[in-house]
Amino acid sequence: MNNANALFKVMKLDGTTDSGARLRCAKVFNTITGDEEGNIAQDAFVQKADGSVYARVLGRFDAQPTEIEVYVGEIAVGDVLQDVNDADNNFTITVINSTTQVLAPLGKGNDPVNSYDDYEGAKITVDTSKVRMISDLIYYEGKNNRFDQMEAQMNSDKGIALNYSTFRNSKFTLTEDDGVTSYGQKKTIEYNRNINVANAVLRSIHWNMYPSGTQNKSAFPYQGKAKYNPLLLKYCSRASLVEGGNRYQVVLNSVPYFSSEIQESMVAYREMNKVFGNMHSLNKACWQGYDQARQLDNWNTDTALSDANPSLQPGFSVLDSNTTATAQYELSDVRSGLVNHTWNGISQHHARGMSCMSGTSFKLVPNEQMLFNGQRIGSLPVSLELKFDHTYHPYYSGECTLSIFAEVEQQAILKNGHVTIVTPS
Repeated sequence: MNNANALFKVMKLDGTTDSGARLRCAKVFNTITGDEEGNIAQDAFVQKADGSVYARVLGRFDAQPTEIEVYVGEIAVGDVLQDVNDADNNFTITVINSTTQVLAPLGKGNDPVNSYDDYEGAKITVDTSKVRMISDLIYYEGKNNRFDQMEAQMNSDKGIALNYSTFRNSKFTLTEDDGVTSYGQKKTIEYNRNINVANAVLRSIHWNMYPSGTQNKSAFPYQGKAKYNPLLLKYCSRASLVEGGNRYQVVLNSVPYFSSEIQESMVAYREMNKVFGNMHSLNKACWQGYDQARQLDNWNTDTALSDANPSLQPGFSVLDSNTTATAQYELSDVRSGLVNHTWNGISQHHARGMSCMSGTSFKLVPNEQMLFNGQRIGSLPVSLELKFDHTYHPYYSGECTLSIFAEVEQQAILKNGHVTIVTPS
């Protein structure tokens, strides 16, 4: 406690560590004449036996208390104040010479909201280098403010229109048999699917293809089980293990949107990022599958490399030998930086080429909820034309589920107290 300012130090729960907090008290300063029994020490805390008065001895003269500071209650002539720790040490007030009431300033204001700025030189100082703003709340007080005006407008003939997006999901099961029976083979299958967004403003579309059906190839794990990705289940989007093996075109109002089909490349990656308005932090090995598999050499996996039998594409070999090449379109475990890690016993190499989301944006102004911010679609459905190169690996080929999300513009009109949802066209 600071004797001069009635400043109390607040300790932490352990009772020994300074918490940094301080507590000031309102006080009444009194000069008195007292008749002491025992020994009342300087700065001792004293109280009436019934607890109605609580004070501190500030000064003594000629072996008697002469100055006290009262925190609780009021003193009167004849009161007996005893040491809070020893009732045998006490004194009786015989004369009250003067009384001064003091409201000790907190240094941060008596009220942290309403009066912190009342004391010159004792204002709140924010160390901006150690804080950050979480939210900025603006309050409008009084009548005729902006919200009152909005409410009046909503209940008038003029009304208020709010533009926003809604997403329509379409799912298709792609069951075409790829017919691939070994490495070194590939089969291109084209999928054309219509999206029902007729007579609307289409802002963007994005889609993913995840494995489904039954895993029916004995050379791969989990034969006879549901062909979800062993690590990611259906929360993924598979890529082709053939370079450029995942291609698409979008047809709007019977006219191709792109001058040529988009391949699985940086162009496709940029188109996908336009949908969300920011760059996705995707590992290249997770977004593309072909860079984890040999593209050029179609050899048997037992064929050893030598000077007489060199590789057209070095760097892809089996796990146990750096001279035995992997087959064409076979994933290389050596090349995978994820292969040595597992989650609940499942290898993370199942993440390779499984984040290949695709999409494109038709917005005129990115990230703006303005009217007609997209492509106006007439009575014909939007067509998504996909071409996919299937290979021997069942999780990257064969049956899958295509899930398409179409972002369509909508408008909520608040007028005359009613809400109407409109799809602009």
